[in-house]
Amino acid sequence: MPSNPRLLGILGERARLELRYFELVTLVEMADGSAPNVAGKKEAPITTKKRFMCVGLHCLAFLRESLRRERQSGYIEYAWIDKVVEDKGSTTDFMLIVSGAPADVGQFILIRSESRATAIAQISICYLADAMFRTGKTPPFPKTEEDLHCEVDSFKVLPFKNYKQVVFQDYFLWIREEFMELPSSNSGSSTGIYHVPAAVLMGQNAADTRLGEGEGMTIEVSLHIYPQVQLLNLAQIGREHIRWLALEYKQALIKNQQTYVLRNKLYLKKMNLSNDVSAWICWELALRNKDQLIVVMLLRRQYVPPLMDAVQDFAIILKCPASAISETNTREFQEDFILEAERMADSLNPRAQNQSIYAHMVQGKLDALLYDEEAYSWIRSRLKLKPDGETRLEKYASIFVKGLLKILRDQNALQHPELWDEVSRRVAAVCERKVEQDLDPMVVATQTLRMPNEGLKLDNPDENTDMALSYWHLRVAVYLAWCTDGGLLGSKLTLADVISNLAQDQVHHVARKKLEEILTFLLHLRPKDLKKKWEAKTLPNQMMAMGMLGSDEPPESCIFNDRVMQVLLEMGFLKKNVFPAQAHDEGSMSMAYVHLLKNLMMCEAASVNLKASICRQIVAEREAEHGCALCMGLLELMRRGGLFLATYACAALVNLSQAKEEVKNFLVYHGIAAICLQQLQSKDDDLMLYTLMLLVHLTKYANHRQSMNDAKLVPQLFEILVASYNVLQYKRRILTELCSVLGQMCNDEETRKSICQNYPKCIECLIQIFQTAQELPGDRKAGEVLPSTSTKIISKVMFALKQLCANDRKNKEHVGGFVCKPVIKDLINKNNLVHQDWATNALTLLLLLAVSANNCMNMKDSGWDHAYNSLTASPLGKMDVTRDRIQQINTRCDTIAKHFAELNAHPEVEKL
Repeated sequence: MPSNPRLLGILGERARLELRYFELVTLVEMADGSAPNVAGKKEAPITTKKRFMCVGLHCLAFLRESLRRERQSGYIEYAWIDKVVEDKGSTTDFMLIVSGAPADVGQFILIRSESRATAIAQISICYLADAMFRTGKTPPFPKTEEDLHCEVDSFKVLPFKNYKQVVFQDYFLWIREEFMELPSSNSGSSTGIYHVPAAVLMGQNAADTRLGEGEGMTIEVSLHIYPQVQLLNLAQIGREHIRWLALEYKQALIKNQQTYVLRNKLYLKKMNLSNDVSAWICWELALRNKDQLIVVMLLRRQYVPPLMDAVQDFAIILKCPASAISETNTREFQEDFILEAERMADSLNPRAQNQSIYAHMVQGKLDALLYDEEAYSWIRSRLKLKPDGETRLEKYASIFVKGLLKILRDQNALQHPELWDEVSRRVAAVCERKVEQDLDPMVVATQTLRMPNEGLKLDNPDENTDMALSYWHLRVAVYLAWCTDGGLLGSKLTLADVISNLAQDQVHHVARKKLEEILTFLLHLRPKDLKKKWEAKTLPNQMMAMGMLGSDEPPESCIFNDRVMQVLLEMGFLKKNVFPAQAHDEGSMSMAYVHLLKNLMMCEAASVNLKASICRQIVAEREAEHGCALCMGLLELMRRGGLFLATYACAALVNLSQAKEEVKNFLVYHGIAAICLQQLQSKDDDLMLYTLMLLVHLTKYANHRQSMNDAKLVPQLFEILVASYNVLQYKRRILTELCSVLGQMCNDEETRKSICQNYPKCIECLIQIFQTAQELPGDRKAGEVLPSTSTKIISKVMFALKQLCANDRKNKEHVGGFVCKPVIKDLINKNNLVHQDWATNALTLLLLLAVSANNCMNMKDSGWDHAYNSLTASPLGKMDVTRDRIQQINTRCDTIAKHFAELNAHPEVEKL
């Protein structure tokens, strides 16, 4: 839908209207002014002409392709429209029937529009608004459907067998023939919602084919089409990538802890049935809970014609009641159900074939550098258009790259020497004067391209002119950075190649200074206030001026080239060369660099990808000496960064807090407990996992555990446990960390008693997890080799059970009846003893349970003597800690066994 604000403003000035929509359409006129004949009789000659149809607030206007107004019949007021007739035989044609208009306006106006549904929708909105303005009433919009002529769409691809084509707005897709559209009182049959009884579609896979639609056994498909959004506005609404929209859907659909994710990944769309030039990006999301199986196919149509400057998102949602799925064919049905959704996504296409591209408008936007870097690459490869215009952008970009290559070539740092000849030939072909071919790159960037040669009135400059020039200079930096980063020469020359030469100190200090000046310009760090000009300072001085290196005051609101900043960080140039650490701390982060990372994490101009890159760098850092400074930025991401960045920040804090007491104290002091509680309530598996991993580090000390108790952490842990214990196959990693946290919280006797009294089901859930994990991968028996995937969860469950059984004889008796026998049988198998953490926790639990005489006899009966022999012969029998525990368990078991033997031999002796 061409709704670019700038172009609407330009066309509005030409048409002298306030516009809401425009499109290049074809006007079909009969020579005698009559309406098209559908009866098949001989028609009058037809003439066609291209016009921009401009939808204004009170009338339609038609402009020539040169943007000149029509002298006659250029305007059609909404009051003249009697009927809007939509052609049944095509996807593009509709007719306006008017009356009461001047004589130069025909009665029948046939319009051929590639986006007919959108165009009619925009006309209807303005028609109704105009009627309300004129009469104070809201009449119905006079739209009907008729056959206007006998032509049919050519090259139409038919649906698969047993499928049908459904149309919604300007798009169509294929679904099963059994689906029926759900009508709506407001929108008639165009609801985009289709349903079918489960028994009809699923056949033998249905749980009970006797159940019908009336009993909730209905499979539903819904199609949602989002409005188009300008490419440059995606960052403002937080949807730079389709995965962010998928994250929103995932968060909305996960209603409780018993919802688990089956699929969450990119999907490759496979069919282009309309010869669509746009780029399609898809995401597949499948979830299952106790009520429904839900599959969501999210699609993004990027670089939408005709201006290639917008994206449009789609959501195809399939829902099937869980009660309709047969338990014996669950996995098979899930795969078939997801495949059905994928077929629908593959078949989603625009109705218009070979949509037009307004090449002259696209070229104008390119010349003004009003696209982003990805759009430059896509338009160049698909449409063979490139920025140029009177400013000669392509020419000077080539000269800029040649100058950069010359610096590298003179230092023998050019990885592909043949590039020099290639660029030299390209520059010689576009330069009229030889003196231009060897211009310095900074001269090109700061002087030659400082001002555009078109589009700005520079005769009487004012404040707005200065702001426009600053914005132009910023766009030039972005464009030249794209040219350097593979835009002109592909993978043979990238920013990473240039920066690696600097990071590895492979160039002379004079060349180094020039390259740093170029990178500083390409980064283009400047105040957000465009009234201020960019200043050519060294990179550290620019960052200092923007407050990016400060520790206390928040940095000044600034903007910069995000992609250049990310490469500078990931290549280690800023860390090693610009802000190096002291000699004795070589390899670690300097304080200045730490403050830079912190401020970037808190900066509004930094993208999600840049902040995630910083988090990955912190995760990979082995020695973070200034971890507390980094924590401020990470805490900000956890509070306001959304689920994705909160997950990354949490993972970074796991690394920082490991064995660093000052970091743990800092986090607890700054309210990490409340943040963790909020993240555990998010129901996002990844975020919950890393939050629990962080809590494992933060619950080792009594004062920290007290903060967690004050934040009401235990009730939330219990809620997760109760909701997840019976779906171990999907929640194994979460439950593993949860058991660790729960066990550590029980180090405080008061907390342990509170859990046992207030949450008696806690031990039952842990026992159920233990029993399920013992059987994984599904048919394992006690005493067989433990799979490596199960040892950690079993180990942590045993740790939590041991903590809950401390100082409670009743719990010891109860737990011992379930765990003693399988644990001892597993200890007998020497192959299991290689898992030291599992074996250590098993021995610790058995030692605690051995306080009970009944448990000791249970251990003896389960084969403790054989386990003792295996343990003493293994490395565990030689380690001080485990050796002592083995001997203590053996002593207790022998003592109790001997005592019971004496009782059996002398029954008259009173039992102890």
